[in-house]
Amino acid sequence: QMDLVAKRRDGSEVLVEIALSPLQDHGLPYVVAAIRSVAEYPRVRQALQRARHAECLASFGRLAVDARELDPLLDQLAAMVAQALQIDMVQVRLLEPSGTQMRIAATAGLVCESVGHLVDIVPGCAAEQVLRDARSVLIDRRARDAALEIPVRYQDAGVTSELLVPLTDRGRAIGMICAFATGGARFGDDETRFLESISSMVATVLQRSGSEDALKHAQRLDS
Repeated sequence: QMDLVAKRRDGSEVLVEIALSPLQDHGLPYVVAAIRSVAEYPRVRQALQRARHAECLASFGRLAVDARELDPLLDQLAAMVAQALQIDMVQVRLLEPSGTQMRIAATAGLVCESVGHLVDIVPGCAAEQVLRDARSVLIDRRARDAALEIPVRYQDAGVTSELLVPLTDRGRAIGMICAFATGGARFGDDETRFLESISSMVATVLQRSGSEDALKHAQRLDS
């Protein structure tokens, strides 16, 4: 249940599996180690990927239970998602009260926009669809629908696929998690399910944070 990494003579690294077998020769104990790359086997790669997803969900769940501050938790979330999906950029965006912009609350990896940057919601674009329908949207460079094309600023950074998953509060989208893949990589069903599970956890944290703020406000009014 471990990811084993071997280093080749040229310095490159590869995922491997190691089988150890005993070998007796003139009473001296020897072990034969058979090492082979598993990175190219689809089933093995998928199993390793799902294991990373499960570990990330468990780790984030533990952090969410103990979290008292929202912003540090979102920062950790972005980094954990980027590592679990092995991608180059993740953003957490929260809807502004105006409803026409989203604020980047956390980011990891490539930085096309910094934390605090406001992103306009263009009518008909993928982000607008995510917020309107509260459902995930996948866009990539091969999209035929102009509304689902990857923005030029991300294409310039090498992004080839973008997955947008809504953050909801009582069925209403209040933001989204944005995952960006580069180098020809694309997102599939496993990645979508993983991000939607993460999104559900974040939504719970946001609801708890909102309830705590409302309680504090009520206590101030009572005082």
